[in-house]
Amino acid sequence: ARTLTENYRQALVQLMVGAINSKGRIEETLEEEDINRGSYEDDKNPNDIDSRPKFAIVLNKVDLVSPKSKLLDIAMDIGTMADVCMEDQFRKQGKDFGFQAKLELSPVVFYVSALKEDGVDDIMEHLLTLATPCTSWAIEPGKTTNLTPLEQVQEIIREKIYRSCHREVPHSVQQVNRLFRKVQKGLVIHQDLVVFTKSHQKLVLGSGGRTLQRIQDSARKDLQKAFGCDVALQLHVKLSKSKQRRETVH
Repeated sequence: ARTLTENYRQALVQLMVGAINSKGRIEETLEEEDINRGSYEDDKNPNDIDSRPKFAIVLNKVDLVSPKSKLLDIAMDIGTMADVCMEDQFRKQGKDFGFQAKLELSPVVFYVSALKEDGVDDIMEHLLTLATPCTSWAIEPGKTTNLTPLEQVQEIIREKIYRSCHREVPHSVQQVNRLFRKVQKGLVIHQDLVVFTKSHQKLVLGSGGRTLQRIQDSARKDLQKAFGCDVALQLHVKLSKSKQRRETVH
């Protein structure tokens, strides 16, 4: 198994913090009498931490790892990182991340071989237990997504980054939309892919700019399918001079 390099750790911490702070799609189950009298108010503090684990740890390709003790070492290492992130969040809220909180909120670890479909059912069962019952569909009939057009652009381009770059690189790329304009023949989209190290800049660009071109070409095809029109897409890789990672700018 690969060792957890500093770049891997930074990417994992970034994902964990994002998951902890994410509120997701929260559904409230209302009693009929509350709805009828119109007295329902969401009295939850928006800063309160959900009483369920916010993310899980999935170690894939476990069939390739030998000895298996390496998996336990990596799982313990990542689990410790998760506990540190949770403890920091609790501290910001003036709470104690004690034994009971760790028991309820520490992420579950799954050991998976997706190719052999080993452990996949466990993940599906876990996700079903976390699914929130609701009385209405999240997406209206006839629609395929509840994302805005700009959010769809973000997701499509990000998928291509994940498919074209490896290791921690995709998690370290920040997308900055520069232009999203409707024109007579379709859409014009310009987006910066902001990286924070020269090594990541080289990896996203690729030899002779071929990796960036592959991301741009494949994203353009999917964008044209999604919006049903011609799309002029331009991606640029920018090296940030700031040492502190910025949030994605939409």
